[in-house]
Amino acid sequence: MALAGDHAHTNGESWRAIAGNIYALGLATFSLVLLYFFPPHFDLRIGTVVSVAIVAIFLVLMERPVKTPATIMAPLTAILSAAGVVFGAWTIALAIVAWLTVRFRAVISEGGRPVDIFSMITLGQVATATIASYAVLGAWNLVSRLLAVTPHALNNLVALVGIIAVGLTWQTANNLVTYVYHRLRGRRIGVAQMLRTGVVAAIYAYLLVATYKFGGLLATTIFYIVVAQIKVVQDILGVTTQLHKLEKANDQARGLVR
Repeated sequence: MALAGDHAHTNGESWRAIAGNIYALGLATFSLVLLYFFPPHFDLRIGTVVSVAIVAIFLVLMERPVKTPATIMAPLTAILSAAGVVFGAWTIALAIVAWLTVRFRAVISEGGRPVDIFSMITLGQVATATIASYAVLGAWNLVSRLLAVTPHALNNLVALVGIIAVGLTWQTANNLVTYVYHRLRGRRIGVAQMLRTGVVAAIYAYLLVATYKFGGLLATTIFYIVVAQIKVVQDILGVTTQLHKLEKANDQARGLVR
């Protein structure tokens, strides 16, 4: 009986692995369709290109794989949502750079070789970054149209709500894709935690955009590293992480009772 159970477990894991790979291919196909039918239009002005290059280098230097999703997702979501507002289509490239960096460091930290980054998981993450970027660009396009017809006195309020909505759009798109993948692989994922992280990230994105508009890229970098990353966001993420652990413990307890 034990052998039969082990065989069934192996078959189940094999099926889930195949389903995950098919899903990653589907995401990659969908992202290519988006790129083909809605080709990105990059701002090629020198100032924009230099700024994007600096942000890309910053992401490569700063992003690290972590065990707690909130710790990485809130800052990264905020940066990429803000990039959608400030840099437009360059968000796609920045998102891919960020996720490739995280994936590369994850592979190395797990004892893998650099070549191991070429995998279905990486393909799925790059596709997810592309899809979420398009969602952000679409959301900001709608907000921009709304701002164009908004009375001047209400512009700041509409911009605040709009940028927060853009941040939530990124998080929602990423959450939906991630949730389906984890369910296919037989893993539980905390939806409530993702929602809380999205709200934090969306507000964070607005602060980054406001800082960029006021003081430029240098001021935004200082704000990210010195103020928000350490003082404000990490405190909130600490609470979010504890809530996530509590939810996970409750789920495990309910599983034992059953």
